[in-house]
Amino acid sequence: MKELFLLTRLIALIKTAVSVVSGRFFSIALLIVATRHFSVVENASFIFAITFPQLAIQLGTLGWLSLIRRELPRRSEFPPELFKGFMLRSFQMPMLATACIAVVILGAGAVMGTGGYLYICIAALTLCYALVFILREYLLALGFPATGVLAAETLPFAFASATIWLFQPSRVETAVLLFMLGNILSIAIQAPKVFIHLRHGFLERKAKYETRSWSRVAGFALLGFGGRTILDRLDIIILSPLAPAAELAYYNSAQRVGGLLVLVPVVLLHVFSPHVSSAFATGNIAQLRRDMVLQTFLIAACLLPLAAFLIIFPEQIIGFLFGTAYQEASSGLLGLIVFSQVMFAFSLPWSNLMLMTDGERIYGYAHIAVTILVLPIAVAFVDSLGAIAVALAASVANSLLFAIFASFGVKRIVSGGVHDHST
Repeated sequence: MKELFLLTRLIALIKTAVSVVSGRFFSIALLIVATRHFSVVENASFIFAITFPQLAIQLGTLGWLSLIRRELPRRSEFPPELFKGFMLRSFQMPMLATACIAVVILGAGAVMGTGGYLYICIAALTLCYALVFILREYLLALGFPATGVLAAETLPFAFASATIWLFQPSRVETAVLLFMLGNILSIAIQAPKVFIHLRHGFLERKAKYETRSWSRVAGFALLGFGGRTILDRLDIIILSPLAPAAELAYYNSAQRVGGLLVLVPVVLLHVFSPHVSSAFATGNIAQLRRDMVLQTFLIAACLLPLAAFLIIFPEQIIGFLFGTAYQEASSGLLGLIVFSQVMFAFSLPWSNLMLMTDGERIYGYAHIAVTILVLPIAVAFVDSLGAIAVALAASVANSLLFAIFASFGVKRIVSGGVHDHST
């Protein structure tokens, strides 16, 4: 029985790893294609157009994405009518808020005048993104992480990479529309699978809602996701308005390479999150401890050799991927970004432990406090240091967050404090 459990977990890890790696590969491929097709300034506009919606939905979905991942594995505890109510609200609340953000984006485009068509594309892409990631969270929570990641993260980037390379669009807006079409294909793949596995809930006649309680839990997750998203997208928030466009392109190229370091913890989160949530719900503290130790060990074993390789050969890697125009400027950033991503990678399983075990208050307050602390650092030094200022701020933030979440996490699984539902 134990051997079968381990084999099932191993197969899930391998399938999810392939999905995450393919998604990251095609995200880098898309950046490479765009870098070589557009000018540096046009490429900065393209990066902004496809990354700003990611920032928008992390805030616009109001914390419901993590709530889906946490609550759905506990669905056996839900009365049928309450489960249907949760499914409806988990779609209605984030989509309504995202629609409001899309309207604001359209208004910004109208006010700016120039670039208005690009803002229309960004608004439409934001709505698509929201639905794509809601469906992905359902598939992750249902135990289909590989399918969810392939559809939500691999397909759109692969489709955009191929079509931009083939058709060579002359306008950034056209390239963004091609990326959006890939997201529409993702929705077409995910939606039927989600419905098939949850049709009993959809077909329930009555629905019961605990919207206030759900929204309160999601709200603390939103605090954390808001802070985390700001830290992840400091380049968009700070470099776009306060630095030359080239600085954004240089930072983003180095960030894409450094982002490879987060592949392993992302795979682990996709696979382990439902099990951590379920173990907490059933009071299986021993399983929680095993899961946390295993995740930390796997991250260290896989992460540190890759980090050393990136630090030793920064210019060669950047030059090979993005060309000589990016080599010198981006490789200088890579060492800081690697350190930042290593700290982020080690913090991920512990921050996820907070979310999956009713520790959303700790998750939210920690991210907001650290964001408030480091944001002025980046703003103060961006004029003199450019993209280096953002990399420094991210390094400080991720180091602090690792220290906070690891401290609280170890205390919770060792002392049994994980049972404290009031946290």
